[in-house]
Amino acid sequence: MSSLRRKLAVGLTYQEYLRVLQGTRRAYEAIPAGHVRLSCLLVAGTPAERAYNLYIASANTWGECLTAVGCGADSVEPELQRSWARASRLLSAAQAAL
Repeated sequence: MSSLRRKLAVGLTYQEYLRVLQGTRRAYEAIPAGHVRLSCLLVAGTPAERAYNLYIASANTWGECLTAVGCGADSVEPELQRSWARASRLLSAAQAAL
């Protein structure tokens, strides 16, 4: 997700965003959660998962806009920026907890 956050700072197309998010999903699914201490899951895993969910919700919002008649990037951009900023704060909290 750190890679996604850095790439968002310079700009991504929707397709690029989806591609990076899919890579994030593969990394997320590879985490052996059953072998991670509960304390780590609580202090780092919870905010990281919330950030991940915000990135997914943003992909859904962006994709829905792209398929809706009359929905332009200008109309959805503020919502995406708020969601990405919140995800970034959560990701920073997760990294600080490690």
